[in-house]
Amino acid sequence: MPSEEGDLPPEHLYHRQPLFACTRVDYFEPMKVMINRRHEKSYGALFTCLTTRAIHIGLMESLSLDSMMFALRRFIARGGTPRVIYSDNGTNFVGTNKELMNIQKSHENMKKEANIRTISWKFIPPGTWEYLVQSIKTALITTLRGKSPREEALTLLLKTEQIVNSRPLIEMNTEPVEAEGLMPIHFLIGRSRDAAAAGHVDDKVLVKPES
Repeated sequence: MPSEEGDLPPEHLYHRQPLFACTRVDYFEPMKVMINRRHEKSYGALFTCLTTRAIHIGLMESLSLDSMMFALRRFIARGGTPRVIYSDNGTNFVGTNKELMNIQKSHENMKKEANIRTISWKFIPPGTWEYLVQSIKTALITTLRGKSPREEALTLLLKTEQIVNSRPLIEMNTEPVEAEGLMPIHFLIGRSRDAAAAGHVDDKVLVKPES
């Protein structure tokens, strides 16, 4: 008999909410990046919207608390403030959660931190988003192939983000059809990455002449 699956957490079913309202964050393995002719390690932070499965990838210099907070603030600047963030209970995440709590208690009057202090941070075992981390690792290993200049690494990260966001969310029909399957990128930019821009439409076609 098929096993019964538990209900999804309510946060996974947010509707009429902004993208990344419910987010998971994870790190992936360091990459060797060339900075001023020096080879240094950089880490990736993967933010996943649990409702649409859209992702955002951030590049960090280390796994320190400061690097995580900078990555979080850059993510918020691009994707908006999550209502809840899930992560594993690694020491860096625990430290981040404590900093968020300190912001709540000690910096209530700092408007620049108002967005960050409203986030609910929850610790759970790794789960759904692990396959996304593996997909990104595979793409980066294939494209980077060793040490790369920082500018090139940043470009490849964004291209990888675009590719992963262009994966279909549902099983595709094998027969050729004009309509494309729903992808996370549709929620991000309203179209697929390869969609052509709309052509020019003459106003005379749209506006009824006055009688």
